[in-house]
Order: sequence, then C-alpha cells, then structure tokens
Amino acid sequence: MLHNVKFIFMYRSLVKGSYIIFFLIIINFCFADERNFEKSFKDDNLNHEFIKNFSDVKYCENIIYYNKSKFPIIELHNGENIVYYFYTSNIVEFPAYSGKPIELLIGLGINGIIEDIILIKHSEPILLTGIPLFELYEAVNFYKKKNVLDLSVGEMNIITGATVTSCILDETILNSSKIVAYELGIMPLSFSLKKKVLKKYDYFTWSELLNCGAVKHYRVDGEEKNSIPFIDLYYTNINPVSIGKNIFILEEYNKLMSELGKNDSYLLLLNNGSWSFKGSAFSRGGIYDRFVVRQNHNDIRFRYSDYVNVNMYKLHKSVPYFKESGLFIIKGEKFILSDSWKLVLLLFNEIDNIKKYNNFFVEYNIPVKFVEIESSKYKQKWIDNIYDIILYCFLWTIIIIIFIFKKFFSKKYDILRYIKFIIYFVSVFYFGFICAIQPSIVNVFAVIDKNVFLFLFSPLLFICWIFIFFTLFLWGRAFFCGWVCPFGALQELLFKIKIIHKSEYELNDKYHFLFRLFRYYILIFLFLIYFLYSSEMAEFLSEIEPFKTVWNIGILKRKEYEFVIYSIILILVSIFIYRFFCRYLCPLGAFLSLLSKFSLIRIKRRNTCNFCKICAKTCDSRAIDAKGKINVFECLACFNCINKMYDNKICPPLVNNKIWIKYKESGMYN
Repeated sequence: MLHNVKFIFMYRSLVKGSYIIFFLIIINFCFADERNFEKSFKDDNLNHEFIKNFSDVKYCENIIYYNKSKFPIIELHNGENIVYYFYTSNIVEFPAYSGKPIELLIGLGINGIIEDIILIKHSEPILLTGIPLFELYEAVNFYKKKNVLDLSVGEMNIITGATVTSCILDETILNSSKIVAYELGIMPLSFSLKKKVLKKYDYFTWSELLNCGAVKHYRVDGEEKNSIPFIDLYYTNINPVSIGKNIFILEEYNKLMSELGKNDSYLLLLNNGSWSFKGSAFSRGGIYDRFVVRQNHNDIRFRYSDYVNVNMYKLHKSVPYFKESGLFIIKGEKFILSDSWKLVLLLFNEIDNIKKYNNFFVEYNIPVKFVEIESSKYKQKWIDNIYDIILYCFLWTIIIIIFIFKKFFSKKYDILRYIKFIIYFVSVFYFGFICAIQPSIVNVFAVIDKNVFLFLFSPLLFICWIFIFFTLFLWGRAFFCGWVCPFGALQELLFKIKIIHKSEYELNDKYHFLFRLFRYYILIFLFLIYFLYSSEMAEFLSEIEPFKTVWNIGILKRKEYEFVIYSIILILVSIFIYRFFCRYLCPLGAFLSLLSKFSLIRIKRRNTCNFCKICAKTCDSRAIDAKGKINVFECLACFNCINKMYDNKICPPLVNNKIWIKYKESGMYN
C-alpha cells in the first residue's frame, strides 16, 4: 500500500512537471526571438579570403564588391572568366527540418550558370546521424554547371529518407541564385519565383528610396538649355509599408490604406515637368488618357473615380515639393504588386500643325529588399502525392467512423479484429515502409521553432498532424497511438504472432508502474536539452525513437550499428511484451498522453466496474486501474473492455439483473 501511494505521488508530480514544460513551450512559441535564423557568417565576413578557404579559387585579377543590394556579392575576375560569389543565408533563409537554413557558397557566371557551389553548414538531424553525408554533397553537386535560367524549383535529386531537406536545398539554391541573377541584370525579376511584399517597416529617407529604386525617376529635358524639364516624373507603389510610410506620415498612410479595397493598390505619380500626366481629357470624360499601367499584357487605365488628391495628405519632410501629384487606385487582383510593371506615357509633338503621338515605356521593379520569397514547391508535392493523400484520408475516416460507432463495432468484435488487422497492415507496409510517414517528437520541435510550413513539404505528415490534433481533443492519444501510428501498428502485429510464443510476458505491477514513467522522464529531458543546450543535441537524442532507422533509412541500409541493434532489440522485445516501446519509452506518446487530459469523449463505464476485474485482466495496455477506471494516459482504444461490457455472458450486471439493480447502473461516464 505504501509503495502504491509513493508511486501515485511520483506519477502526479511528474505530470505536473510536464505541464510546466508545456507552459514553457507556449511562452517560447509566443515570444521566440527567431534564434534559429541567425547568420553563421556576417555580411562583412564574405570576402576573397573566405571564398578561397572553401572554393577552388586560387587567385584573381580583380575583386569588386557590390553594395547596391542589401546583401554582398563579390565579383571575381580570373582572366576572361567572371564569377559572382554570394552566400545564400545573406539572401534567403528557408528553415530546413532542423529549423535552421542550409548554408551554401555559390559562384554564378555571367551567363547564369552555377560555376561553383559549396556546402558550408547544415544542422539536419537525419544527416547528422543516419543518412551518409556524401548523399547531401551529391545533391549539392547536381546544380553545378546548371543554368538557373533553365532550372525550375523541383528539378532536383531527392535524398532518400530526407525529402524535406531536399526540397529546402532546392529552394535555397535556385531562389538565391535567381535573386542574384536579377540584381546583376542576368535575368528579369519576372522569373518563376513567387514573391510577396514585406509587411516589415524599415526607415528610408526620400533620397534612399530613390537610390535603391523604390521610387523611380524619369526625366526628359526641354528643348532649350536650362529650361524646365519636359518630363520630370517620379513614380512608385505606396502599398509596401517601407515605401508608403516613408513618403506619407504614419497617420495619413494608415488613413489611405484603410480606404483601400482588399485587392487594390496605390500608384503614386509626382511631377515637376512642363508635361502634365493629368491632361485635359479627365475633365471632359473623366478619363486619364496620358498614361497607362501595363503588366503581363494587361493595360490598366484610370478614371477620375480612381484619383486621390495627394495634397489632402501630409508628406514626410524629406519628400520635396512637386507642382503636380496624384494617387491612383489600381483595382482588382489582375495587378500583382510584387511583379514588374511598366508605366506607358502617351506623348505627342506638333510638327507642321500635325500631332504625332508616341508611347514611352518606363519600367518599375520593386527592389528585392522590399519583397520576400514565397515557397511554392510544396504545391507540386501535394499534386504528386494526391493518390496517397486520398488513401491516407480514407484510412483516417474509416477509423473515425469506428470511434463514433464504437459500441456497434465492439459488439461485433470478431469483425473489428479483421478491420484492425487491415488497418495495421496498411499503416505498416504502405505508410510506414513505402511512404515513411511517422510523426516524431522532432516534429514538435519544428512547431516550437515556428517552422510549421515545413510540414507542407510532406503532405501526408501534414495531414497526419491535422488529424492528430483534431482527434486528440476528442478521444485522446488512443486514436493515433492505438490505431494509426506505423511503429505502434508494427508492434501490434508482431505481438499477435503466436507461432513464436504461446504466452506473453509482463512486468509486475511495481516495475510496470515505475517503467511507464520513463517516457515522461525522456520527454522532459529532451525538452530541457532543447531549451537549455541546443536543438541539434535534442534532435540527436530523439534517436531514442527508432522511426528513422526503421522507416526513413532502413535497418539494412543504416551504417551506425548501434542504432540498428537498438531498433532490432525493440522489435524483438515487442514480440513478447505488448507494445514495449509505446508504453515505456516513446516521448511522442508521452507528449500526446498529457494532452489527452483534455479529451472530451471517454469510454463509458458501469458502476460495477469499481469491483469487477474482468476488463482489467484482459487489457493488454494495462490502462484499467484497481477501481475499474480507465487511465486516458495509457489507453490505446482496443475496445476490448467495451466488448465485454456489452456481453450478456461476461459483464456481471448483464448476467445477473440483481447486480444491475443493486448498483443502480445508468451508464455514466468517468
């Protein structure tokens, strides 16, 4: 009795400690300082000596540093060859599976060919242990001598067992190379690269906006020397926060944007020339006929209703005075703010009383510093895996139906056994060995680091976590752990092999109660390492989960014998002890168990369950305590207890009506 009280105290203390860890996770998630996005090398460390240390460059005749952009580009001349070197993490930072970017040094030729590419640093857990590093080097070398003008995102070598890493590597190399190619004039900004305007505000003066190209200037001098310019036009879009808020004062900018439609944007025109962009047609017919905005062969014309008087709004002091100004509303979704566009000016000259009209095109490309790259590779992954997605959703749907009608299926337990066997078989051999879809505690680390978008690169894993979250707060961890988890299903199938053993082995109550706390100790230990030491070490120690060895790499392919031996031992033990890893070691199971505390639907119990031990004796997961109460932290939803509860030949109150009356059975929940 004393031992039981001691263990109960330990168990409750451990659970409370785990909830404190959850609280720290939430605090970290809400106030994370983006620590995983720090650059390993500052901009000023990218120099010729740095390049020589990593690349084949031995000498060069000339070095030019490009300071025009917000990131450094070094031009190296070696005879007739010119190569532009840049560091990818100075340009794009796509967090990989570890939450940190893959860092590369790339040398781009003047024709857009990647002349040199070197892997500088990575923190991918699956490549730190498991998959040989040379496979990553092979994937990197695939891009050497390839032309970025010809490549599109997705044309890559997939590293077996590291699909997410492969996708992020591809995104990093191509997107950074194409941005540099645009900066150098090798290719236009209208390349196949998804962009969106940054919402982050940075301060710029009017001169700085002009110098970086955020505000464009077009000038045509007058016919006479020292005369007023014929055209002295400044133009830009003010929707980007760092442009608009540095032209209009904060209150005025917010007022302007509040009056703008959801998909609309503002074109700002400022002019000091003798030519007027307004003309006289708008006063007659309400149409501005002297300019048009053209984007992707679409011409956008403006009426008087699209005009906003700039003089009604206060500008920043750094913005000079202009004798003519106007804001024009570009309506609809056809205009893409982050893409290049042209301002078409309609000008005319009068020669011999004959008016001749000419169109002048002035282009606008929003500077790279005002946009961020949107990853679109995941969309193709979803298209490529559409049949797997349908099958996986169908599997989850079938199990949801079983849980909703668990009373009906439990009464037909022989049929339910066959259904469970089919589900386990599909989960192990298709979604385990073929698709390698296995949620892990490492995924939780990715969520803490706000790298949720990574799951989009693995559609089945993304769907799995959506269903886990949905079912967790309905039925608890029993739904996923008991029915869907591939490694859990593998243990379930192995335990059913009665050819090898005729009887099962179980720990006595004392050691069982003690050992089932281990997974919580492991969970807390991993989180402490993660928060107090490093994410890489936490991910390495997460190898206590054998998922990578069993599914991602394969026992026969993995080189580190210690992980292979560990995985084989777990598999062999699961033949003799029911779900040994799930019940005693799994940190993900511990994590989901704690959240099961908040599940809404519990298995119905009878009042007589307080003294009846029938269900407890046949519960393989030992989730039913001495008082007949089901422990949601341990239950794996085998539904064996429900089957017996409705069996007229087994359940005491159904066998004997006097017991039913005596204990006033009403089918209450816990």
